[in-house]
Amino acid sequence: MTEDEAHRQAEALAQGMDITVYVVRNADGEFLPVHVVPDGCEIIATVTPPSGVQSKARTPVSHDPGQGPRDLLSAQPLRKRRGRWGEVK
Repeated sequence: MTEDEAHRQAEALAQGMDITVYVVRNADGEFLPVHVVPDGCEIIATVTPPSGVQSKARTPVSHDPGQGPRDLLSAQPLRKRRGRWGEVK
C-alpha cells in the first residue's frame, strides 16, 4: 500500500469509527493504517477524528448474569425497549 493510500484509509477509519488511527511504516517499508502501533513500526502520521462529531460507537454493555445487562459507562441498568405493538424486546 502506498503512503497516500494509507493516509486515505486512516482518515476514513478515524471519521467512520471515531477513533485515532496511525499511519505507520513497518520493517519491510510498507505503509499501514493502524489503531494500535505494533513494535518495530515508525509512526508517520496521526489521524484523529474530526472535532464536534458525535461518537457513533455503541455504549459498552456488561452482561453479568446475576444483574442483567448494564451500561458500563454509567453503571446503570439498561432500559427495556418497547416494540411497535408494545411487546418488550
